[in-house]
Amino acid sequence: MRTIIKLKENIPAETAAKIRDLCIEAHDNSAGRVGITDIAQSFFTFEGRSDDDFPCLSLGWHQLHKQPLFSEGVLSVSRPEKSI
Repeated sequence: MRTIIKLKENIPAETAAKIRDLCIEAHDNSAGRVGITDIAQSFFTFEGRSDDDFPCLSLGWHQLHKQPLFSEGVLSVSRPEKSI
């Protein structure tokens, strides 16, 4: 399970860095910590190693959607789903 985040193409590098930092903070929460994997400056993922990481990914997803900067700068974000 993972969360995939794609930022808008025309986003300034400074704003992209701030959003990246928000994402890292959101995925280091009371449910645990899931690290970031950078794909590109405007594309990164947070991937759980097991179902035990689902609460952390889910809480991170919810925290990010409360952040105006995140909502304004993100093109798409996948919601984590628990493995079957």
